[in-house]
Amino acid sequence: MATVYVIGAGASRHAQYPLATDMGQGVINFMMSLQCPFPQQARKLIDCFGKQPNIEEMISKLGSLAQSAQSTPDPCSPGNLYSFLCIALREWFRQIHVGAAAAYAEFADKLVQVGDVIITFNYDDSLDRDLKRTGKWDVSDGYGFPFAAAVRPSDVLILKLHGSMNWLWPIPFLRKRPLIHRADLEYLGYDFRDSGFQNVVTFENGFFEDWVHRG
Repeated sequence: MATVYVIGAGASRHAQYPLATDMGQGVINFMMSLQCPFPQQARKLIDCFGKQPNIEEMISKLGSLAQSAQSTPDPCSPGNLYSFLCIALREWFRQIHVGAAAAYAEFADKLVQVGDVIITFNYDDSLDRDLKRTGKWDVSDGYGFPFAAAVRPSDVLILKLHGSMNWLWPIPFLRKRPLIHRADLEYLGYDFRDSGFQNVVTFENGFFEDWVHRG
């Protein structure tokens, strides 16, 4: 019989990921350590939301403002604040997820079985990686929507109700569905050169890696 697991927010704390209550302040501090324009944007976020903002409220508010505002090159416009905040959050989590997630590894090895469904409120992809390692999960359709041209069915489904740090949300000139960056695909244990993947962003000019680095 298949089992549905519900993993509450904060379950990834053992892998050094921040709690939601600390995430707003944490990502702003991370932005302050990066090259321009991130520090300027971090100060703007503090002006608008305070030094310890609620991360979900901040992202939701900026997203709503960005939809109604005109596009502008101003780095502190709602659209650019939203975009750069999401980039910074993703890069921050990439630095954290190099560590081990022992509880997730044991969960993937010993408890999860074929046909199970995992509902999680966590943004990180450490559990995803451990399930991929066991061969029980595949990114092609394991999130509930396709990431690959030739779907390789996943034996386990992960439903991430708050989204995932490895999803790049709609980039207008590319796709309507989420995309996944090459670095995140490789972290999960895939070769990004696999021709089966169609929603992978490679950016040969190092768009994300060169843009976001410590100054």
